[in-house]
Amino acid sequence: MSLTVSAIQFEPEFKNKERNLKEIESLIRKSAQKGARLIVAPEMATTGYIWNNIEEIKPTQNQFQDQLLS
Repeated sequence: MSLTVSAIQFEPEFKNKERNLKEIESLIRKSAQKGARLIVAPEMATTGYIWNNIEEIKPTQNQFQDQLLS
């Protein structure tokens, strides 16, 4: 038994979740058409949030934690 795996790589657009979801959907469809049965995307690829270093994350960390816990 074999399993074809595809890893999606793309450049998310900052805070444009709708565009990012459309791009990922398109890439998933292309991968599936080529026979992929397991398709993975980068963590947080759909969110549109892009940070270059840890200092940029700190102001938003409580926001995400509060959303997860509610």
